[in-house]
Amino acid sequence: MFGRANSDFVIQDGDEERQFTRYAEVWVKALKLMREDGVLERAVWIAPMNEVPNFAGGRVAALKKTKNPAEVNAIYRRINGWMAAPIRVEVASENIPISYSSNGDPNYGARLTDDYDVVDLHFMPGVIHDAKDQRDFPGVLFNITRFPGGNVGVFQGQKLAPGPANFDFAAYSKAWGSACRRHYGAMLERTQNWFQLALTRLTTPSGKNLVPIVTECFGSLIWPDNPAVSWDWYKRYNADSLRIVASMDYKGSSLSNFAEPLFSLWDDADWHLAGNTYFVNLK
Repeated sequence: MFGRANSDFVIQDGDEERQFTRYAEVWVKALKLMREDGVLERAVWIAPMNEVPNFAGGRVAALKKTKNPAEVNAIYRRINGWMAAPIRVEVASENIPISYSSNGDPNYGARLTDDYDVVDLHFMPGVIHDAKDQRDFPGVLFNITRFPGGNVGVFQGQKLAPGPANFDFAAYSKAWGSACRRHYGAMLERTQNWFQLALTRLTTPSGKNLVPIVTECFGSLIWPDNPAVSWDWYKRYNADSLRIVASMDYKGSSLSNFAEPLFSLWDDADWHLAGNTYFVNLK
């Protein structure tokens, strides 16, 4: 969307408005086509960029130069505003909400203009584990961010991707399930504390209250969709985390980061039905 494929592309000082406005103008072209094709009427919200800090933190020169929270918030507010303003104008007649895709932000509201209506909170921590878990399962990677050799496996969307031949999926499965079971109370307490705190950060500088949703949750970030890996404790933890979030003032939530047709978890229709029915009925 920025017209740059090179990994070292950085938006320099003084060029932010042009770059992020051009980015939004690509959206405007797409939205016009969606309207013509009868697709736009189905839109629930529009998120201009996925996980904005993941891009901006490493691609905006001004953000690489300061750690001052007020300055960082002001920079994000500018770039988020440039992305949202043309979209807001284009869909004014449809009144489609604009969503901010957050990841690791300490204060979402302070980084947004009033063109935003929704904040999408992403929460994907690893399993809690300690020295005993590591002794019981020596050498096992409890929190996978990349498979050995750089293979990210199913994170690239390959259903039942076998992953690297030298990865012990059965050992990983036993280790993750054991750690989740041992630390289950702490796992759920972490979910509760994180989402309660997130609700205190949803006000823009002008005082507008943003609507919170969750589309990437509840951990792990990387999950091996392999026949040797059990989904059992993963499903327990994600379902109970959804129940915790359902008791709070969240207007929408996914059931997990892997609750989609790309992954074999999709085949457990009853698990999806139970979790989503619980959330919807509680609302």
